[in-house]
Amino acid sequence: MLIEPLKFLIILLLLLCVGCTRYYTPDPNAVPLKGIPGFTSSASVALINNQSPSSEVIFSVNKFTNWTANLHKWTEAAIEMTKNELKKHGMDVSEGAGKSIKLSITEANHLPGRWKLQCSTAISIDLGNGYSHRYSQTEHTGNFGWVNPLFRCVDGSLMWVVATMFKDARVIEYLTE
Repeated sequence: MLIEPLKFLIILLLLLCVGCTRYYTPDPNAVPLKGIPGFTSSASVALINNQSPSSEVIFSVNKFTNWTANLHKWTEAAIEMTKNELKKHGMDVSEGAGKSIKLSITEANHLPGRWKLQCSTAISIDLGNGYSHRYSQTEHTGNFGWVNPLFRCVDGSLMWVVATMFKDARVIEYLTE
């Protein structure tokens, strides 16, 4: 009689684990932006999420779990990082400002590994002066530690792609002109 409850428990556990979909959105405050060039500007800029609200991709398949990214929410995280950085440089971020940056996370990938994880993120921007560009960055993170290594890898990848945008001389020129 003990075998029947055991079979039921095993089947239940398998059903709960197989094909689970989980969502993760990067934390815009988890990793501070690094390597941003010095600039100041008193201009105002509007940051616009140019990604469709329904745009979702599976960015990682890990054993029994499909990790899904809502690219609109990922873009919101990138906008929050951008806004925080612009404020550090004296800029005002507000809707309807004379300058604008449309941002869109267009790619999110994770390659699992035994000792090292690799996450890549791509962002496209359109400046109000007509300049458009796509940036892509990859983060490599050790697969150990107390913090979930996947989250650390994704957060780092988003930080690096936003930092790369700020290293583009055309972006800085637009913000400071």
